[in-house]
Amino acid sequence: MQVVPSRRALCVLILAAAIGQGCATTVNESVSEKSPLMANSNYVANSTNQIVMLSSDECVRTISWDTDNVVVECNSSAKAPVAAPAPKATMVSYNGRALFEFDSARLTSAGKMELNQLTSKLNGQNTIKQIEIVGHADSVGTDNYNMSLSEQRAESVKRYLQQSLRTVSVVAKGMGEGSPVANNSTNEGRRLNRRVDVNIAASVEQ
Repeated sequence: MQVVPSRRALCVLILAAAIGQGCATTVNESVSEKSPLMANSNYVANSTNQIVMLSSDECVRTISWDTDNVVVECNSSAKAPVAAPAPKATMVSYNGRALFEFDSARLTSAGKMELNQLTSKLNGQNTIKQIEIVGHADSVGTDNYNMSLSEQRAESVKRYLQQSLRTVSVVAKGMGEGSPVANNSTNEGRRLNRRVDVNIAASVEQ
């Protein structure tokens, strides 16, 4: 026997179906809805602190916009640039007495052996971009004399290294007594200040 629901029962069923359909629709909408983009100092905000967007889906920037507070969803071109890795740098410092004859820019035999050890380590390393030779002096003597001696010593090391490192850019300069690493009022301090620094810059290995 077929059961025919009463008018009241039928209304209840229709209402339940309508409510269920409405709930399902609401759930689906909440799943697909994007989270609002919250503003920061880079972007113009509305009353609820959400970023104001143009019809082109680009965010409205403030005049203080910078790369530190980028919201990447706003615009692919607004992504903060990725900084390139900094080149590797190494410094080798040689005491003047270890490389040169007294009060001279002439390399000693022991000094050449020191530099040979350096070039043997550097040869074949194709990541080396530049070598900078910096000569330094203590405070004994005039400023002009110390500057000249530091420049001559740096040039002497440069010429020697270039004999083995032909494909590497080598530059030289003198600092005179202007960049001490120790107190010039002591013998030990002056010994440390009479030096040649070899700064080696190499690209980052991939």
